Amino acid sequence: MEKISLDEVRTGDFIVVASHQASLFSTAIADSGVSRAVTYDHIGLVERKGELIFIWHAHVEQGVCCEKWADFIKREARQAKRIYHVYRLSVSVDVDRALLWIREKAGLPYNHSFIQSDDAYYCSDLIGRAFSDAVFSPINMNFVGAYWETHYKRLGIEIPMGQVGYHPTNMVCQDNMTLIGAL
Repeated sequence: MEKISLDEVRTGDFIVVASHQASLFSTAIADSGVSRAVTYDHIGLVERKGELIFIWHAHVEQGVCCEKWADFIKREARQAKRIYHVYRLSVSVDVDRALLWIREKAGLPYNHSFIQSDDAYYCSDLIGRAFSDAVFSPINMNFVGAYWETHYKRLGIEIPMGQVGYHPTNMVCQDNMTLIGAL
């Protein structure tokens, strides 16, 4: 895979994250999507302001937030050795409108149930819904395995098998996404 520099990253690009050594949570997220050579467990949207790069995303502890690139990778690196890929849409979309929609969600909590809500968001739900179903097709969610059984038991709710949602790996597998390179 081609390595790219931060100079090549622009507003509207997607930072998609995978792990070399994944946590139980990252593994469970990756396993709930399509199988690929690289399965992703996190996605964020880039906003570039001059030389500064910001990542808009939903984080387990911070909820919907915007972080400088350096802060984003520093925090991500605490979990495990992370891989950062940059994807770009190959169709014309109103990125400013998507960013405005995400900014309006800033400060909302992380959605641990992965059941679509307007009061909380998980990473790919935030990004997918910021655009439209014409850009990212939602999928029927697949929460199989002991991790998810324990997770939903702790939340006190039924496993939301088959409910509509988004997954980072499924999102980048769509025909309208192009891999730009690795950071």
